[in-house]
Formats: sequence, C-alpha cells, structure tokens
Amino acid sequence: MFTARLDGSSLQTATQLAALIPIQLIDAHSFNLLEGGPLLRRQFVDWGVFHVEHAYTKLWRRFQKTLKQRNQLLRHGRIDEDLLTCWVWTAELVPLSEQVSSYRKRYIIDLASYVQTVAGAFDGLGELEIEFYRGWKDDVSLAEIMEAQRQRDVSLGTTSQGAHKADVKVRVNGQPAADTLSRGQIKLLVYALKLAQATHYQAKTSESCVFLLDDLPAELDYHHRHQVIDCLIDLKCQFFVTGVDKGDFTSLVNNCEHTKFHVEQGVVKSD
Repeated sequence: MFTARLDGSSLQTATQLAALIPIQLIDAHSFNLLEGGPLLRRQFVDWGVFHVEHAYTKLWRRFQKTLKQRNQLLRHGRIDEDLLTCWVWTAELVPLSEQVSSYRKRYIIDLASYVQTVAGAFDGLGELEIEFYRGWKDDVSLAEIMEAQRQRDVSLGTTSQGAHKADVKVRVNGQPAADTLSRGQIKLLVYALKLAQATHYQAKTSESCVFLLDDLPAELDYHHRHQVIDCLIDLKCQFFVTGVDKGDFTSLVNNCEHTKFHVEQGVVKSD
C-alpha cells in the first residue's frame, strides 16, 4: 500500500490522483479497445470527459448509483405494482442517463477532428469515422423506451437500455476497424486514438498526459514506431517506453532528451 501526497497533504481517493496525473497506457491488452466489448470504449470516452469536465464525475456517480438501485430491485423481484406504476427509479435514471450521454456525445464530436489529424500522421490507416451510440435509438426518447420495455426489464432482471449501453463505433473506409485492419494497423489506430485524446486534453487544459508504452516494437515496424515517437515528442509530454531489445530503440529517441534503463532480475540500472 502507498500514500500519495500533494503539497504535504495526503490524497484521499484514487480519483484525486487520477485527476492530477492523467495517464495513457498502451499495452498488450490495448487491442481490446477496438476488438473487445463496448465497456472499454465507454471507459475511453469517460476518461476524456472526466479530465475536461469537472462536473462529470459527480453526475456519473449519481447515474451509476441510480442504475445499481434499479437493477437490484429488478433482480430481487421486490417491485410491487405501485412502484412499477410510479417507476420511481426510472424517473431519476432517465434524465441522468440523458445528461451522461450529452457529455459523451459532445466529447466524441470534439475529439473526432483530433483523431483525424493524428491518424493523418500515420501511414496506412485509411479514412476514419467515429460514431457515438448513446445506448438507445436516436429517434425515440429513453422514457418511452423504458416504459415499453418495463416487463422485459423485470423478466431479465436488468435495465436493458440507457447510457450504460453506450458504445463508440470506429470505421475505416466505411468498415468496422476491428474487422478490416491487421494487428499492426489496429495497434497503430489505438495509438492514434490515445494520442488524439491526449492532444485534446492538452488543448483544453494546457496540461500534458503521461504515456506508458509497453513493448512499443511489438506489431509495429520501425517506420511506424518512429511516427508514434514523433507524435509524442510534438506533444512535449513525458513518456516511458519498454521493449525487450534496446537495439529496437536505436535512433528512435535521439531527437529528444531521454534516459535509458536496463532491467535484469528485478534490478533497474541506468544504461
């Protein structure tokens, strides 16, 4: 266990620390941002909104708490007819869901231009499109959907539509990115998304993210590694890069101030 302090005072929550040190991690699991389920893409969006909209954290927590309460009632079958008629938790959940979705949609619209710019610096990605799905149909209100699906939710024991079902759809040349790109291209696109997010954050706050890049050479040829490093240098941010062969980094960081470390049997030494 460790304690983080700011100006001598201990930070009480991980949220406080996360707000002070925005970290972008890219590792072997980062493919899941495009290939996995919508949860990671929602987390990607929420990371961005959290760091540029101070009111979002409180709103998101209220939404999660209300959703949990509603789902607990649905799962345990303690909803009597009066509560179903009044639909108390739905009345609270609907506006919260709409507000969360509004924040997310504005963020994705704003982020899209940054993604286009960063992706344009990488060769071989094609024409990108980013579409936000809020978690229910655009042409129907959430209140109407929840009323229509009331019995279905009771039967399933969970809330079937809302902001917790949101997703981000990323297409390349009109096709889902995860279905058409190679592994190397998917990793490059993940870099583009994360770098675009960091660029957006910097533009909004005048602060920089810290990048942690695990095994940069994996799946990327030397040319694309250089393009990634060049983008990081342009951001003027701090970044940590790992790899299994220090020869892979020859000339990659020669254009910026850097320090190399070698790890052997758990001992870290400066090269």
